[in-house]
Amino acid sequence: VEYARAIDAAALRAKAMANDERGFLLSGGRDSFRERFERRSQRVSASFATAARAAEDAEQRAAVREARTGFELWLVAARSEMAAFKAGDREAAVTEALGPTRDLRYAYEQALRRAQRLGATAIESGSDSVSTASSQSIAFLLIYLVAALAIAALIATWIVRTILRPVYALLAIFAEPGATERLVERYSRVQR
Repeated sequence: VEYARAIDAAALRAKAMANDERGFLLSGGRDSFRERFERRSQRVSASFATAARAAEDAEQRAAVREARTGFELWLVAARSEMAAFKAGDREAAVTEALGPTRDLRYAYEQALRRAQRLGATAIESGSDSVSTASSQSIAFLLIYLVAALAIAALIATWIVRTILRPVYALLAIFAEPGATERLVERYSRVQR
């Protein structure tokens, strides 16, 4: 999950950086866009580092490396175009932004999408294994419940038979005609 979250954060922030790049060019070189661009670049780099640490397999690590490399190439090109724009070569900067720099952005965005798919697949796979483990746990619990109920029924039967056998014998004695009088008489003799 951490891998997917970090890749998503990198993608979102990198997209915001592309907006800052366009805002810088469209505003005539306003520094506020460039400052946001630089702040976000640090956050994107941190997100890539987090994703690289959290990658679970070689395929995820390769996807992060590819996206990060593409992002860094675009970052160098975008900084170069902003510097050219600030230096007064606006036409060349816009041409770069609409040509090679845009192509670099598209390339790293494609690599980011691949990394995001790998993250989503890992989450789905983890979700499936949790579901399987949950189903197995429920099956085990049901088996144990049935076994516990069977044992409880056996114990209850034994207890009832142990208690009721003497009660039935006593009832049989009292059910005979004159049994109560004989019992009272016997008790009275013992007491004397």
